[in-house]
Order: sequence, then C-alpha cells, then structure tokens
Amino acid sequence: MNLFYDKIMSVQPEGFLCNFNKRWDTHLSNINKKYIDSDQLSGGHRLRPLLCAWGALAGNYNSEYCINSILEGVLDTAVSTELIHKCSIIIDDIIDEDIARRGKPTFHVEHGSYESIVLVIQMLALSIKILNNSNKDRKANVGILNQSIDLISSTIFDMAKGTIDELLLDKEKIYKFIEIKKVVDMQTTSLIKNSFLLGYLSSSNPISQISNYVTEIGELLGFVFQLLNDAEVFSNNSFNIKYKGNLNFDLNKLRKNIIVSYIYNFANLSEKKTLRNIENLDFTFLENLYKKYNVEMYLIKRINIIKNNIIEDIEQIYILNGCLEWIDGIKIFLDYVMDYCLKRLISD
Repeated sequence: MNLFYDKIMSVQPEGFLCNFNKRWDTHLSNINKKYIDSDQLSGGHRLRPLLCAWGALAGNYNSEYCINSILEGVLDTAVSTELIHKCSIIIDDIIDEDIARRGKPTFHVEHGSYESIVLVIQMLALSIKILNNSNKDRKANVGILNQSIDLISSTIFDMAKGTIDELLLDKEKIYKFIEIKKVVDMQTTSLIKNSFLLGYLSSSNPISQISNYVTEIGELLGFVFQLLNDAEVFSNNSFNIKYKGNLNFDLNKLRKNIIVSYIYNFANLSEKKTLRNIENLDFTFLENLYKKYNVEMYLIKRINIIKNNIIEDIEQIYILNGCLEWIDGIKIFLDYVMDYCLKRLISD
C-alpha cells in the first residue's frame, strides 16, 4: 500500500505497533507486577504513539533502513505519551465514578482509588524519566532535549489544570462553548498535539515551519476526538452504557460536554430555560434536542471541514519536506482515523 503506512500501522513483528507493545511491556515492568496485567494499562487504540511515529517520519526519509531506524528511535517517546494518556484515564474514571471502560472494570475498581492515585504519580514520573533518558541516549542537542522535557511537563500541567477548571465549572459556564473549548484544549488536545510534535522533534534537524504545521494538525485532531467522545452518548448510547457501565452524559455529573454546548446554542428560549435546570434535567430531553436540531449531521459536516484543513496542512509540510511517501501515507492514516470517528458517531 504505502511504505510509511505499512511500517507504522502493521501488526507484523517488524512493524512499529508490535515494537511499541514490546517496549511498553519493558517499561511497564518498572511498576508493581500486580498492576501490569490490568486491562486499562494493556489495551487502547494507541493514537498518541501512532502520532509520535508519523511525526518522527515528517522529515525526508526515503530508505527503508532509515525509516526503521527513526521508528526505533521514537519508541520511548511514544511510550512516554501513552503513559500520560493512561494516567489521565485513571484519574478521569475516579472523578466520574465510572465502573467500566471498554466493557472492562476501571482501574480504581480493580485496585482502589488510593493505589490508583499513587500509581498515577509514579507513571507520570516514569514518563518524564523515559523521555529524558531517550533524548540522552540519542544524543539529542541540548535545545531539543530541553524543548521535549518542557513539552511533556507542560502537557501534564495543562491536563491537570483542565481537569481542575472542569471541576470548577458552574451552571453558567457549562453551556458556553468558549469555556468548554478552553478545557478541551488543555485536557484532550494538548497530549494529542504534543505527541505528534514530540515525534517530529525526535527526527533529525526539525525545522520550525514544519513544527508549526504539526502543532496545528495535532490541535485539529484533538478537537475531533473530543467531539467524537462527547457525541457518543447521544449517537450511540447503548455502546456508551456498555463501555462505561452506566449512562454518563457528563452534564449529570456537572462535567463538560462540548456537544451539550452546541445543543444549548441551537435551543430556543424555552428549551434553554429547561436546560439550565440541571438538577432536574432528563437525558431524554437532551437526546430529543440532539435529534431535533440534527446535531449529528452538523458534526459530520464539521469533521469533514476539519479533515480538509488537516489535508491543507499536510500538503504544506510536503512543500517543506518533499517526501511524497510520507504525505501519501499520512493521508491514508487520516482516512483511517476519520472513518473510525464517523463510524462511532453514527446513531443507533
């Protein structure tokens, strides 16, 4: 199909994903054995590690040997980002009191909240340590090393700040798109964006123009994934119940949901008044408004616009790196990601 796509997405022994899983297991052996086999640490779609890999190959690499070497070199960075992602999931499930994820018991249900919180601290420290040691092993220049550590620490800070800001949302801000978008940018987008950027920084001689486009692509992908996550309870609530063990539409727990802010914007004055009465708000009312204003179709159109914006950025990178194999491969990857999003968005 495409050399870059095959190298990154293949589950064969020589593929990036297979090598990532081996490296993941190696680093995870640093934590207590009782936690290693948890479903919440072993599973996942590996989006952030995949973005690290695509970022690493955003330079102009044409030989297969060079590609293998670059993908090998970015494995530790990929593990670092996935560790942060797993930490965010554990904390999020504790706050939401969710009992399941992907249909399996959440980590705090398995091991209790106290152990879960302490393990999160350990895994965050391990994430920084892995990235720092990897940069030293690759003999990255001091500027790149400092930038990478700054990125990973800023990501952790922003995700924590976003979660605190969400917990402090009042009944007015919870419907305001601008306020919710600020939380999304910190909680979700920051890690997706910086996973892609950290991957690119691990390449040889990264340039600022490509870094800027990589950052913008990551921001757009992060927003798409939050749209998907928040829309699922409306478009596919049977899956949401199976996935999380309960009907979690966020607003019932005074948590953010960017789709609810869209619904509120579409609603008439009478409907807005009912929405503001959060304590007595029924999910069926929200679901009916979602259908009434055809929010699903609006989201599909929005996602397609974002996809076109991402393609424009990808083509700008091609002008700078001149690597046709990369641009063709990442477009295939983009189709894969967007198809995955849209399939989960389709109503029951």
